[in-house]
Amino acid sequence: MFKYIALLYTPKIIVLHLGGIFMKAKCKMYAILFIPWLTVKKLGKESFIRYLPTIVFSNLVIALISELSRALKWWKVRTPIFPKLATDISFVFGPFTLVNLWIFKLTYKKFWVYLLTNIFADFLFAYPLTTIAEKLRIYKMARMSRKQFFTYVLLQRFLITCINFSLLNR
Repeated sequence: MFKYIALLYTPKIIVLHLGGIFMKAKCKMYAILFIPWLTVKKLGKESFIRYLPTIVFSNLVIALISELSRALKWWKVRTPIFPKLATDISFVFGPFTLVNLWIFKLTYKKFWVYLLTNIFADFLFAYPLTTIAEKLRIYKMARMSRKQFFTYVLLQRFLITCINFSLLNR
């Protein structure tokens, strides 16, 4: 039996049907990936290039920890864009990348503002945004509590901060 692609239209959403599997969940993941990039033009080319080494490093750290999280079953992304990768591309190259870029740009040379902004952003991510993501069936926490997740994100930010200041203050 061959698979087909049919475009079904409803007034609220366009859903792709591929061999009986609705792609609505993947559409959420693509939205998570691409919507933050709509702000990159406001960021400016200079800022983008200035913080790119730090962003590449932070994305690498997040990707490595995602690989570890798959083995330890800390969280589960329900419908990843690339199911065979433990690293979920939509989060790493979407909101994490752009939030980091914006925080670096807006708090450059203001260490305490940078630190407080990151703590606030990490708190939002660990508590209300994770609850919303679980309700929308994007991902769910498994063997990691929100408090542990918040601590993990803070430690990750600390590592990224150390690298950021060493790269930018040469």
